[in-house]
Amino acid sequence: MTLAKQLVLLIVALFVVVFLGTVLINLHHTRGYLNDQLSSHAGDAATSLALSITPEIENGDMVTAETMMDAIFNGGDYHHMELRKIDGSVLVERDIPVVVDDVPVWFIDAFPLQTPTGEALVMSGWTQFGRLLVKSHPGYAYQQLWHTTVGSFWWFLAMTAGALIFCLVALRFLLKPLYFVERQARAICDREFPMQERMPLTRELASIATAMNRMTAKVKQMLTDAENLALDLRREAHRDPVTGLNNRRWFDQQLAHRLASEQEFGQGILGLVQLRDFKAYNQQHGYPAGDSLLKQLGDNLTEASSEFPDVLLAHLSGADFALLVADMDRDLGSRLGESLGLALNKLAETHTVDPGNAGHIGLAWFDGGQSAAELLSEADMALRTARAKGGNAWHQYSAGELHKDDVMGAGEWRRRLGTLIANGELELHFQPVFSVGNREILHHEVFARLPDGRGGSLPAGLFVPAAQQLGLMGELDRVIVARVLEHCAEHGGDHSVNVSAASIADGAFTDWLSQRLSAQPDLAKRLIFEWPEYAVQPYLGELRELIAGLRPMGVRFCLDHFGRGFGGFGYLHSLKLDLIKIDGSFVRGLHQQPDHRFYLRSVADIAHGLDARVIAETVENAEEWQAIQQLNIDGAQGYFLARPGPLPGHPLR
Repeated sequence: MTLAKQLVLLIVALFVVVFLGTVLINLHHTRGYLNDQLSSHAGDAATSLALSITPEIENGDMVTAETMMDAIFNGGDYHHMELRKIDGSVLVERDIPVVVDDVPVWFIDAFPLQTPTGEALVMSGWTQFGRLLVKSHPGYAYQQLWHTTVGSFWWFLAMTAGALIFCLVALRFLLKPLYFVERQARAICDREFPMQERMPLTRELASIATAMNRMTAKVKQMLTDAENLALDLRREAHRDPVTGLNNRRWFDQQLAHRLASEQEFGQGILGLVQLRDFKAYNQQHGYPAGDSLLKQLGDNLTEASSEFPDVLLAHLSGADFALLVADMDRDLGSRLGESLGLALNKLAETHTVDPGNAGHIGLAWFDGGQSAAELLSEADMALRTARAKGGNAWHQYSAGELHKDDVMGAGEWRRRLGTLIANGELELHFQPVFSVGNREILHHEVFARLPDGRGGSLPAGLFVPAAQQLGLMGELDRVIVARVLEHCAEHGGDHSVNVSAASIADGAFTDWLSQRLSAQPDLAKRLIFEWPEYAVQPYLGELRELIAGLRPMGVRFCLDHFGRGFGGFGYLHSLKLDLIKIDGSFVRGLHQQPDHRFYLRSVADIAHGLDARVIAETVENAEEWQAIQQLNIDGAQGYFLARPGPLPGHPLR
């Protein structure tokens, strides 16, 4: 029960006590007054009537005397009247029952009035003839007492209602600071830190508000320091101090992870960028100027690659840079090469380099069939070819590893994807996500595959880039979500579905999704929508709006590949996510990476503070699984636990 309700009940109880006391005291005094009035009335009537009938008694005319008594009895408020001889015998007796209109019997029984008997002597000459006894009728007195009580009750009720209204308004105003304190405490639990700007007028409440503000500031600083520590340690381990880009260690981890995860990264381009004669530039201009040149090239490459949605850029060492563009078709290599060439040309605007011969670019296309060493070797061969072409030249390694039937032009992709969208020709594969604690299946992640016409299928990493380039992602995601809903309706279970960044900003898709899930609320509770981390910042507003619209239906939300970027944790507070998936590059070799274990433990602590569960993806061996169990991680998935398959429900190893 709230404090306001307790105070209101206390005030009502006090009013009731005061009312009862007032009524009882008033009734006591009023009843005493009425008893006195009844006694006086009866005595006066007896004396007056006795004097009036005395002459008739002396004359022996009892009929006239009785008539006079009837006239007085019937004309007044009397309950009982009798004339007794001196020996006690009754000569005349009149009596009316006590029946009071408009007064409840229970009230008469609860508050009885005394009706004293008025008595007077009746003389016959100088001799006592008898006695006249008179009792007043209490009906009028009871009516007056009842009406007084009822009037007091209604007056009390009106006063109580007015007092309650006043108290409610006053308490709402006086206790409003406590509501702010409650909201502030709840916000702290959600990793939000609002401050009370307006202090209460009440000194005690003002002290509480001030203490809460101080605690809020302290907790915010503590959590911010913990988040910054985790980020700083990660940046120190993975960031190049000269350029601010990722370093060689981080890039190698990401490259190995991408090439091993064909379900999500089917194809892309690896690029190597190398400055020409950087050693001579250092000797001629000094090392500070060389560092400045590297920093500028890093900025230029970042700007040149910003048009591609999922880019990993790193400074390997000395004059060498590398970038990895996932989900990129081989045919777009020329666009990437030209953009990187312009980045080299722009160096002449700020540094003393040959604008036409600042460096060279080698590109290699990966399709899931190469190892990291093979892909780097292909990119290095392309870089050597670019040197032979001339200044600021680029070259793309041409020995593709996919089957030729898998390499399709835009027209063929449009036809294949159009057929897929029209007919729903998709294969769904399911990979279970296991609880680290009890090792039960939490849900299944759904992977879409496209039949290749040869008895096999293509992973989403191959056909999704084509759909993105052709502007078909919204329609493709509709087909995938519809198929998953059909599967949930038939087989049950919770399933997570990857939704592309393009669909987040597609109003037609989000409207369709809201309508479809509104029509199937039982199935909506089975769905978990996943978005990659790189899609959050560009579409943060759209994501918040979509989450706010779908969460009341029971839909859950997951952030995929968390930790790939070097952003902070701030946006997590506003998204109110249910799940956070740690990028597989942090899980790979986790048992040998103490800094990765520290980072995962920090992310888990922060996520749990936001009421979100943490999932580790890409668990590939027993050592990684054992390391995860020692951390505060909620769930895990990967080939070691269960491979994706056409039917859900794989057992944990």
